[in-house]
Amino acid sequence: MDKAPPLVHLDAQQDHKKLVAAFRRVGAKSAEELLRDVLQFSECNLKKLSPRQRELFGWELRVIGLGRGGDFKVGQMPDLVDLQAQIVEGIRQYFGPLGEWRLREVARPLRLLRVDWIPGKKPRPKVGWAGSEEDQIIAGIWDLIVSVGDRLRACRLCHRFFVARKRQEYCTEPQNCSQLQRNEWKKRGTSRKQEDERARSDSANGPTRA
Repeated sequence: MDKAPPLVHLDAQQDHKKLVAAFRRVGAKSAEELLRDVLQFSECNLKKLSPRQRELFGWELRVIGLGRGGDFKVGQMPDLVDLQAQIVEGIRQYFGPLGEWRLREVARPLRLLRVDWIPGKKPRPKVGWAGSEEDQIIAGIWDLIVSVGDRLRACRLCHRFFVARKRQEYCTEPQNCSQLQRNEWKKRGTSRKQEDERARSDSANGPTRA
């Protein structure tokens, strides 16, 4: 990601330090790791988080949104409660019947920026986000989902959303559905391969009549 822009007054200087630290944390993670952080945020109880934990979530989400080329309000964090609700509902929409996560209505959501705050580089054009900061963050999360692709999945057992590793189809937290399913297959004397073959066969033959 680009380096954070320099800010000037006291609140801005403090925010700039936090922003730089967040850029470093986010820049050290892959899209998969960042999306797992987003899912963790969507599931957490914000009331039980310390101010420091809420601040860390806020700044990292903010940096994800800044990948869209927007900006933020100095001295004011995004509304984490509203943002969490939007993410939870949006992912449900994405995995729902329509398969579509819609953003709030925004008139002219994009703008062309002339970026000149990167030291040692000439000003350059960049398409930026002109919606609210929360919408900007949501758009940044969409970019992560596009990068991760079909590895964002719903657990086949409990339907919890998670970022899969390789062929993983069952979540491992908080109740380890992956192990629960293996135990169930063992009890029934079957395996994932056999169950998948049976499902493909049933799908090819169509529904059976009673």
